[in-house]
Amino acid sequence: MGGLDSEVELYTKSIVLEAAYFDPISVRKTSSRLGLKSESSTRFERKIDYDRVERALDYATQLIQELAGARVYKGVVTNVKKEILPKEVKITTKKINHVLGTSLSDETVEDIFNRLAYTYVKNNDEYIISIPSRRMDLEDSYQDIIEDVARMNGYDNIPTTIAATDTKGGLTYKQRRIRNSRMMWSSMGFNEVVTYSMIAKKDLNLYTLEEKPEIAVLMPMTEDKAVMRQSLLNGVLDAVIYNKARKVDNISFFEMGNVYSTESEDFHLAGAVTGLFTSKLWGGVKQVADFYVLKGVLDAYFERMNVNVTYKPYSQLSTFHPGRCAGLYIDDTLIGIVGELHPRFAKEKGISGTVAFEIDMNLITCEKDNFTYKILNKYPTVSRDLAVVVKKDILAEDILKVIKQTARKNLVSLEVFDLYTGENVASDEKSIAVKLTLEDTTKTLESADVDKVIKSVLNRLEFNFNARLRD
Repeated sequence: MGGLDSEVELYTKSIVLEAAYFDPISVRKTSSRLGLKSESSTRFERKIDYDRVERALDYATQLIQELAGARVYKGVVTNVKKEILPKEVKITTKKINHVLGTSLSDETVEDIFNRLAYTYVKNNDEYIISIPSRRMDLEDSYQDIIEDVARMNGYDNIPTTIAATDTKGGLTYKQRRIRNSRMMWSSMGFNEVVTYSMIAKKDLNLYTLEEKPEIAVLMPMTEDKAVMRQSLLNGVLDAVIYNKARKVDNISFFEMGNVYSTESEDFHLAGAVTGLFTSKLWGGVKQVADFYVLKGVLDAYFERMNVNVTYKPYSQLSTFHPGRCAGLYIDDTLIGIVGELHPRFAKEKGISGTVAFEIDMNLITCEKDNFTYKILNKYPTVSRDLAVVVKKDILAEDILKVIKQTARKNLVSLEVFDLYTGENVASDEKSIAVKLTLEDTTKTLESADVDKVIKSVLNRLEFNFNARLRD
């Protein structure tokens, strides 16, 4: 940056002049690495006219001689590490018109070249242009020459035409799925938030299912924006904290965006709910946001997206309640998590009672070709409710799986509608009520047919889980 030993003072008698052309990329890298920015580094980063280095040196010497009466020593010491060769570009008027969609004549093109002070030679229909050293912004490619011609001729003079193709534009399958997802979550009462992609390093793995190598910001403005996020929940829950601190108690947020690591860049969906999810004051009905409310919303979303997702207990994340958290699985692949935040963690953040989820959208947005169609059944369906008592450690998902396997020929839909513990049920047991909807495509189901299916289901549940019908 210079200093007392090299600066010119009132009594300076001898001056050595240096004029140079330094590699722009090297200067830029060194300036950024050292955190030093000067007028000189800025000038060299943006390139200078390498052909005028010696002329600039001679002119500076002449000015010092004329204005200060200096005595100039003969000779110039040069040290050229790399010779910079002049750039040449070959182009035709036909090529220019083809790219721009114009109909410029050779005379018009040559006039533009002259106005730009290009040095060129015409060989038949081809122009061989020597790029001036002062135009360091130009590369030896025809695209830069065509851009210069378009600029000088006027952008308004480029004709607007319809693309000569029969292909219709449209969204890709993934884009449609993402757009539909946004519309669905908005229609279910959630507000979309857009949060920062950079977070504090200490918060990187608060909500991640797997630790991956982080992408660190080289020169972060603040410590809380030091690394790229690997979970959307960092931003979503920060938005919840911000609003809760300002007395906004009923919150439903979602966000869709990318998460980053050195291994991949993935698209995620995340959301959080706290307070009242719905409040119908006229009817006196108020629905407090909890695990089952958010799970129901997710079920509705997955059904609309035609994705079969199963829930399994998940307790590996310290920021989530170990008994009120589930992993989301497509087949055997873990794609996300849903659950209530750990009470201690939520209290520290000031967002007690908050439930949240996050999903890796890769398997949801990837294009599949597994749709099957069938005619509407002209015979009516029959519904039956079953309440079975099982041990508390048996998962409802396992019970549903057995019922689907047993009644798959006639089963149309299956859902859990009640969970009961208390009187007439042992302390280590629970009662799960399910609704089965049955049909037959060849005839109307009679009571005997339905009873046969129900009996098979109950026998299978008794064999697998020692289940019994609730009294």
